[in-house]
Amino acid sequence: MADVGGTVVGHLTAGFYPASDMWLAPRADLISFYLQPAHRGAGIGTQLAEAFVTWAKDRGATQLRVTAYATNEPAIRFYQRLGFTPLEITFASEL
Repeated sequence: MADVGGTVVGHLTAGFYPASDMWLAPRADLISFYLQPAHRGAGIGTQLAEAFVTWAKDRGATQLRVTAYATNEPAIRFYQRLGFTPLEITFASEL
């Protein structure tokens, strides 16, 4: 949770997945990440992301993953600044 003056302004949730038959190395996924628009650009998001990296390393993760919508260019730029690189493409179809 990100707290400014006693008010929650954002959150980050993550999952840790040990090595398995499908995943040969342990990894951590950033599942949900939100910061109120008024608090973006102040370094709070970076602090949350750095806490995620530390949390994942402490558990032995060797890869971090995050998903962003292709149209969410600010999020994509943010994750790239943190060192994430594109890995896969997901396709969707309306029914």
